[in-house]
Amino acid sequence: MSDDFFAGWTDLGDDTDDPFNATSAAVPQQSVQPPPATQAEPAPAPAPQQITAAPQAQFYPAPQHPSVPLKAPTAMPTAPAPQQAAIPGTAPSVLSMENMQHPDVSVQAMPNMIPQPAPTEQRPMPPSVQPAMSGMTVNPLMEAAEQADNKAAQAMAKSLTELLPVFSYNDCEEEITNPNMSFEDLRLEKMVDFTEMEDRTKVKWFVKYGSVKKEITKPKQESIAKVKAAIEVSAEFLTGLKKAKNKSPRCKVEPVVYTQKKGIAAYKGLFATPEEAAESDKMICIFPARDGRVYEMRKTQLGAFTVPRDNVVELSQVSAGFKPALPLVPHALFAQILAFFKFYADQEKPLETLVNLYWDTKMKRFLPVIPRQKVTGVEIETMGEDGLDTERYIHYMDLHSHNIMPAFFSATDNADEKASRVYIVVGRLQDTQPQIMARISCSGYFQSIPLESVVEVYKTDFPRHWQSSIITRARKAGGGKGGVWF
Repeated sequence: MSDDFFAGWTDLGDDTDDPFNATSAAVPQQSVQPPPATQAEPAPAPAPQQITAAPQAQFYPAPQHPSVPLKAPTAMPTAPAPQQAAIPGTAPSVLSMENMQHPDVSVQAMPNMIPQPAPTEQRPMPPSVQPAMSGMTVNPLMEAAEQADNKAAQAMAKSLTELLPVFSYNDCEEEITNPNMSFEDLRLEKMVDFTEMEDRTKVKWFVKYGSVKKEITKPKQESIAKVKAAIEVSAEFLTGLKKAKNKSPRCKVEPVVYTQKKGIAAYKGLFATPEEAAESDKMICIFPARDGRVYEMRKTQLGAFTVPRDNVVELSQVSAGFKPALPLVPHALFAQILAFFKFYADQEKPLETLVNLYWDTKMKRFLPVIPRQKVTGVEIETMGEDGLDTERYIHYMDLHSHNIMPAFFSATDNADEKASRVYIVVGRLQDTQPQIMARISCSGYFQSIPLESVVEVYKTDFPRHWQSSIITRARKAGGGKGGVWF
């Protein structure tokens, strides 16, 4: 090796066996002190440089031999090191690559030995605070508020369990007092009032409770109470209860009746006369007749067969009755008319009397008129018209008394009451509660109607707590000690 190889190098001492002394990595780097005076004159230490944007990696010099001159090595390209802050209170020394590299000795970069803070222990968060998704931050106040809302919803749901479910159909609602019954049992109970429910295959059941709507697939097996209880603990119901304005919804049990397809089959037809039926191309023809009955004609290759029919399903269900377009007769006015009848019934010779009731279209009220009449105990004969303006006043009702006799419509009444209006007869006026009957006439065809459909009727009631003092017991038949209790 040439003497020029070590020219310009500084002796580092006797630590040639350990040029990368471990102690040098644990302390901040200092400028290297020259050996004793027997060595070459030491070179001045480089001035400390402040680490700025991108300092180069630090290297230690290769071991030197005292008798071998050194040559300045060629510079090696270096990669930029990541920026690191200087340690406070120290001035790190930076050695130049030109003065450190040996051509035959590989130089290794030492890692930066700046002390790092000790890692902190990572403790898992409790489940109630852990975020539901990665990267989300949980607000403990919002979490507590949500838990409070859940508890409030559960409390409200618990209070709703005490409320009975409600049967709801066609604007009719009634509490179900026995919620343990099945939906099929409820259908059997209600089909008495709603005959369209007689065919269970046409009835579907739904339970509507708050925001939940559940279809019942097994009406025979499922009980109303169990379905209601299952909904009350469901997440859908509790969530809807928190958001709903109505915090006390009722559990409604609703049937839906699905009828068969509407209309008449292609081979059937409805006709006004038998002549129209005979000329049609329909095999089965239905038509009314003068006797008030409905007939069916069937045309085959053998001829036309005509028979009377009952319960013709192709025709609509009709109930006779009266639907008034006017308000109910006020109770006070009706009471005055009864007092007038009773006055003449209490005479030495009881008499019948008549009152006509008109509707004043201008004043929108009822007007009672007592026509001039000749009366006896069994007959009334009016004397002329009432003389009212027929455009303003509508003759709505005739009321007459049977004094102390029973209330009934006689043959004379049937012959006289031909006009289409309301008729009322009052009898047994000597009693505290007189007898009253009401009917309508449709051109001489009569139909009885309930009195309360045309007159305000006040029914006197009593406080229900009075019943607590009543104890019922079996009655002994035959009387005496030998009787039989039943």
